Amino acid sequence: MRDLEVLLLLAAVFAPFALWMPPWVSGAFLALLGFRATLAWYGRPLPARPWRILLALAALGAVLAVWGSPLGLRAGTALFLLLIAVKSLEQTTQRDREVTVLLCCFLLLAGTLFSRSLPLFLYDIALLGAILFVLQRLQKHSLSPAGALTRTGKLLLQALPLAIMLFVLFPRIGSGLISLSPSSETAFTGLSSTLSPGDVANLIPSQEVAFRVKFQKLPQIEDGFYWRSLVLTRYDGSRWRPARGPSAPPAPVESRGEIAEYSVDLEPTGQKYLPVLELPLEAPEGANIRRGFSLHREKEVTSRIQYSLSSAANYRTGAPRPAIRSAALSIPPRTNPRTRDLVQRLEQRSSGPRELVAAILERFAEGDYIYTRNPALLPEENPVDHFLFETREGFCGHYAQALAWTARAAGIPARIVTGYLGGSRNPLGDYWIVRQSDAHAWVEVSFPDAGWVRMDPTQVLSPDQILTEGQDGASAEEGTRGRNGPSGGILSRAARYAGLAWDAANFGWNYYVLGFTQQRQLQLLAKLRLGDSLEKALPRAALLLTFLFLAFMLILVAILLGRGAKTAPQDRIYRSFQKKLRRAGIEPRPEEGPLTLARRIEAERPDLAQASKGILDQFVELRYAERGGRGALRDFRRRVRLFSPPAPRR
Repeated sequence: MRDLEVLLLLAAVFAPFALWMPPWVSGAFLALLGFRATLAWYGRPLPARPWRILLALAALGAVLAVWGSPLGLRAGTALFLLLIAVKSLEQTTQRDREVTVLLCCFLLLAGTLFSRSLPLFLYDIALLGAILFVLQRLQKHSLSPAGALTRTGKLLLQALPLAIMLFVLFPRIGSGLISLSPSSETAFTGLSSTLSPGDVANLIPSQEVAFRVKFQKLPQIEDGFYWRSLVLTRYDGSRWRPARGPSAPPAPVESRGEIAEYSVDLEPTGQKYLPVLELPLEAPEGANIRRGFSLHREKEVTSRIQYSLSSAANYRTGAPRPAIRSAALSIPPRTNPRTRDLVQRLEQRSSGPRELVAAILERFAEGDYIYTRNPALLPEENPVDHFLFETREGFCGHYAQALAWTARAAGIPARIVTGYLGGSRNPLGDYWIVRQSDAHAWVEVSFPDAGWVRMDPTQVLSPDQILTEGQDGASAEEGTRGRNGPSGGILSRAARYAGLAWDAANFGWNYYVLGFTQQRQLQLLAKLRLGDSLEKALPRAALLLTFLFLAFMLILVAILLGRGAKTAPQDRIYRSFQKKLRRAGIEPRPEEGPLTLARRIEAERPDLAQASKGILDQFVELRYAERGGRGALRDFRRRVRLFSPPAPRR
């Protein structure tokens, strides 16, 4: 039976690895465990040592054939899993079973190298309890399942304060822009590095989370949250791309008003860009601000990361440098002739760049233009002409392309910015969720007296012009309302709040636990007055940790000794019996056991011998033989209570 418990534990510990290991590893592991369970169930002998050695060599050969080396995360973990399964075939002694259970702890650590998500952490806590449970059952055969479960809970609770102290005070490695999970994640979501509205005939809104934001300081922002990701300057007639060449520092930014301070929890994108509330004033460690005020990382974002920075919600930029200005004016010649004629007519009626851009936006607002996620396809030749004069329907990319092209045709530097607009606030965690459905494109134009200025052509459209239909037939407006506020019946509201609660739990795990970097640890230690630098804070933190650890151990020892010194119920009842004997003239001696006392009572007070012997025999059963239960203890208490010996005669 103990072998089956160990095998069930191995299967439970292996379960998450089925998501990360090749199918042949999972199949081999489960086949070996199934074979071992069959032998245990039918009481058959285990394979001899030569067979076990052959299986171990076969596992090593399979790993070498697939990965070429047993080194590395996946190869090493696969070999470790297979060898543990082979180890289960030699569980013939108590020591073998205990070693197998203890090896499961290493598998828990290996799992954290693949994923550090909250669900896996909760599952690992349950597995740690299962490991302690099985280990106690192996070491003490008489321990009942309920008793082992109770002791396991106590062990976990006793370890919790020490774990918290180590987490907060133990010196951490790394700071700044760190990865919160391994680079083995391959499911990337995010914006494309190019934009070509003519290629898209159906824009499907995705509710996947792009990133989450927690504001430490949030100023008043009138026109919404514009999250800047990529700046597209080059245009070849069909597709917009980022500028070529080495990164150049952007024009200076003059902040006007309060500064927004916030932290971003970004999902994997497979790209190097980092969404930022425009305009960023600084770059986190491991990233830099490039031309166009876009924030780029040195490495691709292949896992969830966190970064903190500040942005100017209200700003003014300097004039673009000549090279940047020239790139922002480039359009292919002899393209979109009808749009060029329109620009010439607008220039004749406008007194300057601002009036011309305003006239284009006014055309969108007053013309027969529609915002839709299901636009007609645009041809590769003269796509702006077809949009402005024929189809007159599209989403943000279509409008941004039309505005940027017409501005360039009028000699006004313009570029397209892609990113996200808005987000929904989760009141359960006081943070914002930005989803892929919030992806957006807008335009920046450069005016001589103001630098780069954001222009969002979709913001001038009236509600009557927005006719977007989702896949389920619900309008975009209804979909947004459903996301940002509870609607529908009780079940739909309960499901929404349950989703918000789970998302808040995940964000709290990522932000407060996985995002507890060295920098944030030093900030905490500075608040505790342990020092404001690494050289000062960490030695003092180590000293404080040592002191707290010793105090914790002393308290734990005192509690255990106190429990050990606590008088058992039968001992307290026995002392009451001894008091009654003293009143009867019989003084119990410290060195005198119950049986010796019974013989002396029979010699000195024969009238009390029968009643006393029954009480003392029952005490021996309860105290030394550990027989009986609560019923026997109640009967023992009743006997002592009814025992009322008369005082000795003088």
